[in-house]
Amino acid sequence: MPTVPVHLLVTDENNEHTLVSNDAEKLLFGDDLQCYNGGEFMTGAPEPSGGHGSDSHISSAATASNSQNVTDSSEGNATISCKSSIEPVHSLDLFSAITIHGITHSRDGCLTAVTLNRTQTFPAKLWRGSGSSKPSIWPERGMAARPIPPPSALHLELRIKERLGEGHMGTVYSTEVVSITAADLSTNIDIPTLTSELPELCIKIASPIYCRALARDAWYYEQLDAAGLQGVTIPRSYGLFSATLNDQNLRMKEWEDKMPEWFKKYDPERDMLYDDQYGDDFVDDAKANHHSPPWHVWRAEKDDPWLIVLLLEKGGDSLKEEEYEANAQDIRTSIEDLSHAMVVHGDFWYTNLIRASRYAKTCPRHGRVHKWFFIDFELSLTGSFHILDLVRFQEDGMDEYHAGIGD
Repeated sequence: MPTVPVHLLVTDENNEHTLVSNDAEKLLFGDDLQCYNGGEFMTGAPEPSGGHGSDSHISSAATASNSQNVTDSSEGNATISCKSSIEPVHSLDLFSAITIHGITHSRDGCLTAVTLNRTQTFPAKLWRGSGSSKPSIWPERGMAARPIPPPSALHLELRIKERLGEGHMGTVYSTEVVSITAADLSTNIDIPTLTSELPELCIKIASPIYCRALARDAWYYEQLDAAGLQGVTIPRSYGLFSATLNDQNLRMKEWEDKMPEWFKKYDPERDMLYDDQYGDDFVDDAKANHHSPPWHVWRAEKDDPWLIVLLLEKGGDSLKEEEYEANAQDIRTSIEDLSHAMVVHGDFWYTNLIRASRYAKTCPRHGRVHKWFFIDFELSLTGSFHILDLVRFQEDGMDEYHAGIGD
């Protein structure tokens, strides 16, 4: 099978740098497809270099001959410190499990922590529009979900602090870190340094009928990370985690009064996702990533609810209506970033823009730090259209929303 090199920067004890490489399996697509690559469309198979964005790094204790700490030069970057001589681990590869205190109860009503394991995200289909006969334009990064880290990755323990917001899909809480532990005692990650450098985190918990939607939201964070936008236009993501409450003999008391209403309107054949509702306007990729388990066939069960959590960097307050005009140009440049990644946000509300955290990075396209992060991508689309069309489509939607609010 064709391969593409993955490069690693190795530093020895004299701080000399050496570039080494190994082979990684290349994502293959049909030869009749097109992909978007650096501002131009091209035919043939996408060839992602590494496949998971500019912040993606590999760390291996086997290569470490010293215990020198290696840290990213920009505080709060998506990579973290390790004792290895190879660049730090990516945020999406850090945690294989999380334990959360303060949201679940035992059967007799006592607050009891819940442990969730890392789970796969839910790839979207490609949006082509109604009746399109043009060749599909595919993102160079491909459409596959990012591989989940092995069970030997770190275990994060969190405590709920306060509720930040609630919507039809779920609830967001701020958190504080209780502990970080390693299942593998030989880990090369400097846990004390990681704990001190980790940005403030929040969790987004899906209502039990909207687990697929949160899995899609998490997939877009992976996609936009692969496009180099994590920490630039969107908050940093640390992955998607899930558990079934029955397996741990737990309950979510705050769900119990809402369950009858939720499941009364739940239609497993017609989810809120656009590629469920308007299937003829969408196409799966040649590897059928949209149909990968578990989410394509997943169904909510009232008597056995799933708890699914997206772990994110916490940003600031949401954009207010009166702040829009002063920030419109900065928001437009962020829309350009999304459009160049072939992503249409699909749900423009003021509440889906939050102030960027103090760890926000300089945007490589615009040469400055954006003031706002986009969030909530469950209704987003990956569009098979020219980039300028995607920009205009999103800017028009933003202007129409603002004009409608103002009327």
